[in-house]
Amino acid sequence: MSRETASVIVAVLNEEANIGHVMSTALSVKAVIEIIVADGGSDDGTVQEVLERSKDDPRVKLIHNPDKGQAAGLNRAAQAATG
Repeated sequence: MSRETASVIVAVLNEEANIGHVMSTALSVKAVIEIIVADGGSDDGTVQEVLERSKDDPRVKLIHNPDKGQAAGLNRAAQAATG
């Protein structure tokens, strides 16, 4: 029997206030094998929050989205997803 897996992808820009909760909620689901955060150039603490979480949980991955648009970020994250 195969185990279902899922990748959670999130495109963000200046989401320091919310990203911690989003990551915690997503990572609490057993099927989630990774959460990929595509950052569009945040200038608040979003990137630092994601990097700190990734130190404790290797399922958290940060990718940079130089195109800044939400669609571009989701596409970059989808290309990196393995779930």
